[in-house]
Order: sequence, then structure tokens, then C-alpha cells
Amino acid sequence: MNPITFKFNMESFYFSTHLPIKAFSSKGNEYYSVGYDEITASILEKVDFEELTLKLNSDIKIASPIDISPIDEVNFTICPIISKTYEFGFYLIGPYTTNESSKKAIFKPKHCISYLLNILYMKLENQSINQSKKTSYNFNVNKAIKYIEENYKKQFTLDQVCESININKSYFCTIFKEHTGKTFSHYLSHYRIDKAKELLKDTELSITEVAFTVGYNSVNYFNNNFKRLNNITPVQYRNELTNLK
Repeated sequence: MNPITFKFNMESFYFSTHLPIKAFSSKGNEYYSVGYDEITASILEKVDFEELTLKLNSDIKIASPIDISPIDEVNFTICPIISKTYEFGFYLIGPYTTNESSKKAIFKPKHCISYLLNILYMKLENQSINQSKKTSYNFNVNKAIKYIEENYKKQFTLDQVCESININKSYFCTIFKEHTGKTFSHYLSHYRIDKAKELLKDTELSITEVAFTVGYNSVNYFNNNFKRLNNITPVQYRNELTNLK
């Protein structure tokens, strides 16, 4: 796995689930860690990593996640970095507790853990929400792009998107630019203008109607943005299409 993708995958998992996570080689060497503070790190010290790595390396039949509980009411989950094999190392997730009344660690219902683990593998098993474009985005970036696709006709803010996908705005802006090469606002502008070009080509909607349909509340701003991205106005674009028929 690309080191940058690997890092962002773990950070995405932490910001989505609030569960600390570490990654180790099959020999127990730490690759990367995110989410640990003084309290969770002290709990982590209770884990016998030597015994854990020996178990994973000695039993080749182990391929599924395993749970350990180094202290009462506190759990960690171990799962392979590459699904179905511990050959390439493992994630250690936690601490967490499945006892809602416990104050020892963050509460996570037991039945939710397998679902949360899927977040780790989604990046590898579903490289893109749009395979035809061969994109490969972070889990939260995928969710933001899906939000754009479903809501581009409406007015919304970056804050609303971050709230919808439950992610810190500063962190989100960083990973979105890293994975798409564009800021969120630039990506949204390109997406809306691409949709506008489809409408200009395939419908007889007026320029004003097209602008409002793709989420602009100002025709002048739509015209300026269209020209900035295409070097021609919407009217000129439609006229060029007409001349080609």
C-alpha cells in the first residue's frame, strides 16, 4: 500500500470512529499510530505484543479479526492489514469497551465492531466510487464526493458537508486536496459546470434555468465561473454545439 494512502486510511478510520489505531509489521514493528493520548497509551502498555506477534506468526490459520482484553472491560481488536492474511502485518484498534456504563474507554457496541472494521478495508477493496474514471480516494473524500453528487443542485456549505460525514473541517480540507488535487470549492465548481455543460447540450433550458438547476443562485456568477473554467461563456458554448450539428 502507498505510505500516504496507508496513513490517510488510518487517519480516516480514527476520525470516523474515534477509535485509536496502530499498525504493525508481522514482526511487531510499529508502522504508524493515530489517536492515542496519555490515557489510552497507558492502557496500551498492558498489551503483551511479544505474545501477540508470536501467536499471529505461529498459527497460519488465523486470518480473521481477534479480540483481546488485557484488563477488565477494556478491549482491543486485531485485524490483518491486508484482508484475510496477517503476512503483511496487523492493525491494533482500541482501547474500547462494550460496557456502556464503563468509564474505562470509549464505548462501542460489540455488534458494531465488524462494521467499523470495514472502513479499514474499503479503501483497498473499493478503490473508487467511480471506477470508470479510475480515481482512488480516501473513504471520507468518497463520502464528500457522493454528497456533492446528491446535493449539487442545492445550496450547501463546507461546514454542512463536514457535519454530514462527521469529520474535522481542517483535516478534511487537507485530505480532499491531497486526494483530488483540488480544493473542495474548486471540485464543486467543476462538478456543477460539467453538469451545466450537459444541460446546455441536451436540453433547451435557458441559461438562467441551467444556472439555477446546477446550484447557482446568481446567473452572473454562473456565467463568470463557466467562462473561467472553459474560456467561453455558456451562450458561446451552446452556440458552438449548435454549429457542430
